[in-house]
Amino acid sequence: MDSGGFVPMHTHRGATELIIMVQGQMIAGFLTHDASYVKTLNPRDLMFVPRGQMHFVANYGKDQVVAFAAFSSSNPGVHSFNDIFSNDLSSDIFAQTTFLDLEQVKNLKAHFHGSS
Repeated sequence: MDSGGFVPMHTHRGATELIIMVQGQMIAGFLTHDASYVKTLNPRDLMFVPRGQMHFVANYGKDQVVAFAAFSSSNPGVHSFNDIFSNDLSSDIFAQTTFLDLEQVKNLKAHFHGSS
């Protein structure tokens, strides 16, 4: 992963994930319902991401990063945070069923190329 690169927030409903750091330095983290766990990973570090937890990695350093991900299933699936806003669900319904107001929903849908 190049400097400034990242893997955006996402989940794997079908598997736990093990991140294996080989070269460089990056941050990795995951979210639970009441906490965030963020660590700086260096070569030979490992990070375990529980099944279904929203997580990310990002290279904020100057050097390229080499890391591997291993999954507990051959079909982990992936659900990106971006999917929430890149669909055609009515903005009115979305605003009514979340803590976001209509303008926030419309701005996010525009940013992630959603419609309605």
